[in-house]
Amino acid sequence: MALHQLAAVQEQTLKHLADKPAAHYTHEQIQRFVEGSAPFGLSRRNIQQILDILPLSTAELGMIVAGRDDAQLQQLLGLMKDCFAEAVFQQLEYHDELRAARQQDVDE
Repeated sequence: MALHQLAAVQEQTLKHLADKPAAHYTHEQIQRFVEGSAPFGLSRRNIQQILDILPLSTAELGMIVAGRDDAQLQQLLGLMKDCFAEAVFQQLEYHDELRAARQQDVDE
């Protein structure tokens, strides 16, 4: 891949990540989540999906880590909120903005 193509891919990746919760995580937060989620036996892929999407409900989380009971999903959500409180807050704001924009489209 040519250097200009690589630079374009990097720029697009950074733009993509800027709108994702993962853009706001620190190394310490990720490490704390990975260590805290060890008892749940999550796969590397599950952890990556959780970090990328930051699900906010047991329904969303259950789509990523199928086969868990509601109590386990609640515990995982609690861990996520403990580790990523600021990112969770930003994700909630983002969802609220989307809902408001959709409602505005419906009202027009």
